[in-house]
Amino acid sequence: MRANMLTLNDYLSLDATAMAEMVAKGDVTAAELIKASIERKDNVNKRLNAIVHDFSTDAHSAAKQKSPEGPFSGVPMVLKNISQSLKGEPMTAGARLMKNHRAQQDSFFVKKLRQQGFIFTGNTNTPEFGLKNITEPGLYGPSRNPWNLDHSPGGSSGGAAAAVASGIVPVAGASDGGGSIRIPASFTGLFGLKPTRGRMPIGPGTGRQWQGAAIDFVLSRSVRDSAALLDGLQVIQPEAAFQWPLYEGVYAKVMNENFKRPLRIAYASESPVGTTVSEDAKEALNKVLNHLISEGHEVEEVDNDVNGVALMEQYYLMNSGEMAALRMGLEESLGHGLTPEDVEIETWVLSEAGQTVSAATFT
Repeated sequence: MRANMLTLNDYLSLDATAMAEMVAKGDVTAAELIKASIERKDNVNKRLNAIVHDFSTDAHSAAKQKSPEGPFSGVPMVLKNISQSLKGEPMTAGARLMKNHRAQQDSFFVKKLRQQGFIFTGNTNTPEFGLKNITEPGLYGPSRNPWNLDHSPGGSSGGAAAAVASGIVPVAGASDGGGSIRIPASFTGLFGLKPTRGRMPIGPGTGRQWQGAAIDFVLSRSVRDSAALLDGLQVIQPEAAFQWPLYEGVYAKVMNENFKRPLRIAYASESPVGTTVSEDAKEALNKVLNHLISEGHEVEEVDNDVNGVALMEQYYLMNSGEMAALRMGLEESLGHGLTPEDVEIETWVLSEAGQTVSAATFT
């Protein structure tokens, strides 16, 4: 028997990679990690509203069994309540219309996570159909930022960000179509990466999400956790709409290699849509630039030449077309038309706008 058991403070100091290494060495058990995760959730979730469906009972049972021999065997994780379905568990997309819906099967992304050895302890809050960059669905209420409860953790992976930033889990399932990983990461001090489309698993039942814009991945406390999961989750799916060659190196190793020569790095400090850039944002940018310079790299301010307004117009044209199609599918499955009272205003406005989008324009 080990002399020292895992304390909650120990748990809060570890990223997923460190937890997995301890499990592999026998320094901690999966059951201890799950117990600590649930204890932390019980302490903070009422204030944060990060996790909206609790899988604690199943997680305890899974932890007592032999975990899959993956690189993250026994590590607790939460899933995003919109595209990361776990068979038999609620999958509502934050929508009142779907409050009683349960997943009929695991998504391919979740299957890959399970092969990595993770144990799922719950799923997280998201705005209705993931349409906003803040998380405040009418179905569940707002998520709160662990750093300041008066602030939002962002969205649409806001519940995921709050769960990781507060220490409930070291890594959480997330997804990103227009910033839904990157925005919460910036709001809560986490690492958030949107992978290239075609690199992550998708489906079943679809070959792409939002014309390939929406990608499932994670939010993590450390860069190395995300790097290791890029290695472990990348896939080629013949049935997917987009393909990308597997990376032949190892991201988790490459991230630690030194550059062969200093880099020339361009940056822009102006908003691509002409809005005012806050002093806080400018200060954060300057901190990054000073760090890069101290590391020997060359930085240069440039005009990024991005027409942000045109980009937003095209993005929302795509959104409206997708939401019109989603609404049509919901109406067919329910057997009646929807009204503004059935959905939140963003869903209704985008689905209405999508009624006038032609196939030629959408393409």
